[in-house]
Amino acid sequence: MNKKRMIVGGIALGAFILFNAFWFVWREIAFSKYAFDGMEKTERSSIIAPRYYYVDKDGYSWFVKFPDYLSFVGNITVMIPTVMDSEDVNFDNTLIIWPHFSGKYEYGMFIYEDDSVIQIYIDNQGDAIDSTADEIIERHKGDVVVLLQKANEQWDIP
Repeated sequence: MNKKRMIVGGIALGAFILFNAFWFVWREIAFSKYAFDGMEKTERSSIIAPRYYYVDKDGYSWFVKFPDYLSFVGNITVMIPTVMDSEDVNFDNTLIIWPHFSGKYEYGMFIYEDDSVIQIYIDNQGDAIDSTADEIIERHKGDVVVLLQKANEQWDIP
């Protein structure tokens, strides 16, 4: 009986170690390609879930967040240059992209309007997935198009 428990425990431990190794290698291969020269680790970066940022010469902010432990969801973002009002930071529109395990991408926008944030899922052309958000996207179409172009130039994503 004790030998059976040891075997079952050993198999479970081996499977856990193999899954962790697979996840770590996959995460490194899948997300390290988004981190580019000049990016620095954020304060919240860790060995398990690295996070990087970069602000380019034009003021665009770039972020790469690797998946959290045993998760397959991370994201990459590019943000319109922010405007500083005294000590407060006024955030501006942000494109967020979720690379999927399958190699496909999901897109979203954080739209800042009237002191609130609206999250809208979009397609790779910048159109709202939900037609009720068409009007909001249309008001911010310039930013959406620029952010998609910047993301494509940097990361070559379809």
